[in-house]
Amino acid sequence: KNNFSLVVELLGEPKWRDRPGFDVPEPGALVIHLRLGDRVDQSKASVEKMLKCGADPLQTAHGQHYEAGIKSAAELLSDAHMAFADLNKKVHTSQIQKRVVYLVGGAHTKVGPDAKSWPYARCLLRAFLDAGFNTSLRALGGASHPDADFFFMANSKAFVVSSGGFSRIIGRVVELQGGRVFGRIFR
Repeated sequence: KNNFSLVVELLGEPKWRDRPGFDVPEPGALVIHLRLGDRVDQSKASVEKMLKCGADPLQTAHGQHYEAGIKSAAELLSDAHMAFADLNKKVHTSQIQKRVVYLVGGAHTKVGPDAKSWPYARCLLRAFLDAGFNTSLRALGGASHPDADFFFMANSKAFVVSSGGFSRIIGRVVELQGGRVFGRIFR
């Protein structure tokens, strides 16, 4: 077995599904991972620029470094429309009509009250709500634990990755469990 197969096997064990906070999104929901914390907070871009155009958190002498790109609101909304068009073909219509979106993000560094991550995540939530999506935000150390967030995201049937290895691993696990990954994938 490879490591991904082992992760999929572990995720299927009943002990995880019975733990408080280890929820699974409904089959017609879209889960979007937001890379918050260091990437957003250390970016030279303003929150407004990140939301409008996306941003490069690791500006280099040679220009953009897309490996660690921050997605704009428009790109994430486009990813959502693409995902729901695909889900509409595979999942019962009543589940799709709800257009449920979960924005999930955390930080592996402490995020203070002046950090850019908070307004970035809240503005994305507002953009999705304004676009008619039934959206909730699981972010920045709220009620969920990083392990519970991993479990939640990895069990989604439709997933949008962000930058970084953590998100890339989750995307791979989603695919191994029969789900789909949408949007720009970071390598």
